[in-house]
Amino acid sequence: MAVDEDARGRGYGGRILKALEAQARRRKARKIVLNARENVVQFYARHGYAMTGQAETFFGVIRHWRMEKVLSARSIRLVSSAKRSKISNISSEAYILLS
Repeated sequence: MAVDEDARGRGYGGRILKALEAQARRRKARKIVLNARENVVQFYARHGYAMTGQAETFFGVIRHWRMEKVLSARSIRLVSSAKRSKISNISSEAYILLS
């Protein structure tokens, strides 16, 4: 996932991450593993991810770190329709990269 530089710091990334985690729980995933750019490791750490090692370096300069989060068995809180509307309305300012 990536948030456009001009839209960072507005909470979009956190909301997208929570929605992705909720989807993972619905699919009964027990853990999320990701590769984070070095400059966003603290973002993921604030959301409960732990660094587990170094990942690839892209283009020879963009260092990534492997991080993971064990998902709890807690129940999934449904997102209110107002919040769903806010999340769906950020498509012009934030985007998800899936590989």
